[in-house]
Amino acid sequence: MANPNPRTDHLPKQQPRWKHLPTRALRVPEILLGDIERYARSLDNGEKLEKAQTIQEFLETASIEELLSLKQNLEKAISRSERVASALRPNGKKIDSMGRFQKKSQGDRRIPI
Repeated sequence: MANPNPRTDHLPKQQPRWKHLPTRALRVPEILLGDIERYARSLDNGEKLEKAQTIQEFLETASIEELLSLKQNLEKAISRSERVASALRPNGKKIDSMGRFQKKSQGDRRIPI
């Protein structure tokens, strides 16, 4: 049973470590805890956060060397994925835009009357 008249005058007053109150408990995976806490603290302290660079921004600001390197890496990745796709394709069947095997056309199968 809870004490209806707790004595708290002997307890030290604690200052909250957060500027923005109230706070709330949150369940997150332990592996992400440090990153999430750093992010939350930086928001609480009013720090400007680095925004993630979009692909378009990268393409507009990248040097010619960076763009050529990107081109080579993309060509390798496309070639690799085409080899994997062709290895998985049974007997030369083609794959449609949705990743499904296209059925071979059997011509007109109607029975004449």
